[in-house]
Amino acid sequence: MRIFSNRQIIILLFIIISLLIVLRRKKSEGMQDSIAEDGTITPGYGITSKNGQHRLEFGVSGGLKIVSMPDSNGEIKTEWVYDPGEKFVTQPKLKFDSGNLSILDDKDKTSWSNEFKSDDSGFKLIMDDDGILKIRNKMNVIVWQFPKSETKIKEGMAKVSDYYVTFKSDYDANIKNKRDDLNRKVDTLKNLPDQSKRQRDASTMRFILWVTLASSMAFFLLYGS
Repeated sequence: MRIFSNRQIIILLFIIISLLIVLRRKKSEGMQDSIAEDGTITPGYGITSKNGQHRLEFGVSGGLKIVSMPDSNGEIKTEWVYDPGEKFVTQPKLKFDSGNLSILDDKDKTSWSNEFKSDDSGFKLIMDDDGILKIRNKMNVIVWQFPKSETKIKEGMAKVSDYYVTFKSDYDANIKNKRDDLNRKVDTLKNLPDQSKRQRDASTMRFILWVTLASSMAFFLLYGS
């Protein structure tokens, strides 16, 4: 004896597929550390280094910045790749093509570009673990990076002039005691609330409500009478 009719099975499949779509939509671009050629970043999203300490964020105003917390003291640092200031970019779009990274407005006019030009393909934009935004070609050679004016080597190195060239004398002595605290603060940085997260959550909830309402109405129309 069949428990469900064909119509009930169809409705159940519809609900399951809708839920899978919702769960897939919740996956954030911010969990990636790179984008491939012809890729993009939606305003309010970004890419995060594999160690979780550095994040490239593309703002809804068109700004592009690197937010970092590389040290155990929990200090958050921000470096602007492109700061539009008070001149917000209308409906900004980030474009990455043939190694050229650019920000366009709603009329496809370039507001900022890294001015890199190449006829090759196979480039990748990477938010690296050292806090440097890099573009690598298909041979894995760095062809562009930001910031350009200094060389960041690894955490625990102090800045002398424009370069990190000496280790902190107490780094090895303190790293074990501060590791757990550093991990907690990194998690705090990764979970910092922002407007884009609230917008994504609201959009997801609206989508779930619409799916639930549509399913309920379909069930009522089929079996309500």
